[in-house]
Amino acid sequence: MLNVSKWIKLPLLLDGEEMAKLFASIDPCALYEVHRVVGESQWVHSLSDFLETYRDYVFSLKEGKEPPLALVRQFAYAMSVTSDAFTAQEVGEKRILLKATLPIVQMQPHALRYSPLDGTFRSGVHGEGTISWGIQLGYPQIYEDPRTHLIQSTRELTNGPLFQQIQKWVRAHTRPTPFEVDGKKQIVPARLGKSCFAWIARHPHLHTVHVVTSS
Repeated sequence: MLNVSKWIKLPLLLDGEEMAKLFASIDPCALYEVHRVVGESQWVHSLSDFLETYRDYVFSLKEGKEPPLALVRQFAYAMSVTSDAFTAQEVGEKRILLKATLPIVQMQPHALRYSPLDGTFRSGVHGEGTISWGIQLGYPQIYEDPRTHLIQSTRELTNGPLFQQIQKWVRAHTRPTPFEVDGKKQIVPARLGKSCFAWIARHPHLHTVHVVTSS
């Protein structure tokens, strides 16, 4: 069993081309299908297919349309520079279930919700009234070695440098999101790609809040 804790999480909404540039800037890595049964040859997801799906998602937002839920649910993968971070469990004839045995970068769909009760934004929420906000990338800082049971930092492990590259790119090419609600501005840690400011006002979920697009 993989025991990890103290996750650093990066919620971010990028334009389609920004997402492609993010992946181009990091060490070669793959998207792995985890926690769902797949065929023996289907445990690595095509990066080009993911980018195409993500561009379709962004296109919906730009058009002011609700992104299909089935499409958003696809944004759940494990990112790793090597398949050695996983073990494959056979669950049927030519069917496997992939599980991480070393810390990986976790990708999942992300959404925000604004609460008028206390005037705050909450990240990583689900259900009605949420604001679809791209993906969240996360990586744990603490790892328990399953053989020695020693607790160690994940920074120098296989995918530690990968996450550090992601953090560096996100700092350079995105901004914390400046929302305005009822005339009051607040900065939300969820990141927004710089190219998104040109179209973010058309986001279909920004009914009572909006992003400040001018300084």
